[in-house]
Amino acid sequence: MRVASALLLVCLGCAACDESSGTIVVDVVTAPGDQPLANAARVRLTLSDPPTAVEADRNADGGFALTLEVDANGEAGFLDFEAFDTAGDVVAVGGTPFLPIAAVDASVTIFVAPPDSFRASPVALPFSGFGSAVAPLPFGALIAGGGFDGDAEPDDIVVYNAFSHELQVGIDLPRPLVGMAGAAGANGVVYLFGGFDGADNVGTAFRFDTNVAPAGELLELEVEPGLERSFEDMVPLGGNRFLITGDPTAVLDAGTLRVSEANVPPSLAPAVSVTADNGAATVVVTLPDGRPGIVGTSDIAPLDVATPRTGHVAVELADERVLWVGGRSGETAYVREALVIDPVAGTASEFDLDIDFVPAVLAARADEVFALGTAGEVARFDATTLARVGAQGEARPRGSFFRAVALPNGQLAVLGGQVEGEPVGEIDLFTPAVGD
Repeated sequence: MRVASALLLVCLGCAACDESSGTIVVDVVTAPGDQPLANAARVRLTLSDPPTAVEADRNADGGFALTLEVDANGEAGFLDFEAFDTAGDVVAVGGTPFLPIAAVDASVTIFVAPPDSFRASPVALPFSGFGSAVAPLPFGALIAGGGFDGDAEPDDIVVYNAFSHELQVGIDLPRPLVGMAGAAGANGVVYLFGGFDGADNVGTAFRFDTNVAPAGELLELEVEPGLERSFEDMVPLGGNRFLITGDPTAVLDAGTLRVSEANVPPSLAPAVSVTADNGAATVVVTLPDGRPGIVGTSDIAPLDVATPRTGHVAVELADERVLWVGGRSGETAYVREALVIDPVAGTASEFDLDIDFVPAVLAARADEVFALGTAGEVARFDATTLARVGAQGEARPRGSFFRAVALPNGQLAVLGGQVEGEPVGEIDLFTPAVGD
């Protein structure tokens, strides 16, 4: 839903906006049927670099008009939008990814919603999103394949563009697949592996290049026989290589464009890749016996824990540690204690996390971690201290097999799942308060 009541312009260069300057036209959209600006009396637009802010009251036509003029310094900055009611309370917020502050003309769209809220994005998936592969991109997120009730259905690849809040349709996969593993490479490239085609697990791999107009380029990679699998994880190993969990563990080499068996024992999802400040990657996987394992060059070093588990969810924390939550010990026993793994120190410790539901997804956004439940439960934690932070909120119930991914404008996108036997096609966006 596009909102015509806010005209936002960023003039880059001199005040006259001559040939050595540029203009960024900023559009505003909301969730379908949502009206977060209905009670707004004043709006503010803030550029991060160079730090500049401009405000405007509601005009006689009932809308807002803002023009922000700055020098075109060639750097990059992001825009924050805030709307205030007559009491000065914030009623709506939104933001952009980093923009070039240069002498070019461009347009960008800000999704506006109440602060710290989940709202439906302006567009829905053209397929179910159940078991889709998801990978972050510098300008949004790639979503590939999916299916429902055990059948592979869509063969689509789409990109959610965080600059326009629209779906860009990519080239189709050769066949429908559900449960592929996906990982982002360098410079807008995404790698996909495996999946279920409605009859069997497959061992196909693809390199999707978002830079090739008009719908991307899909290249099928060479794959060693015997690596068929679905619903596994693929994470960076460093050196332009990616580890793929399963039996046997596999490695995708982006340099040779080949997938082969890894020189390490079998592993299970979830897997998390921890990247140090120097760029080195350390991968933590789940071992078949439920213990965490740190992947080495020729082995996986197990870490002893009080309660091994499988079926849990995991995420990288802000300080190069890994968080495990939930899972089962043995056949049925739910594990209530969370586990924090320090792959550098080679330690793992259990503790009581302040959460009263079983999370189906863990996702990181900025300096916080979101735990999302099957019935729409939400818990937000500081990504270092794991203390509760911010408004906890409530999300759309999504059942199982849904995903969450951080967008480059600071939002969290949630997609996929199924409720009462029906797939969920809507993409929901968490919009943080400005400064969060």
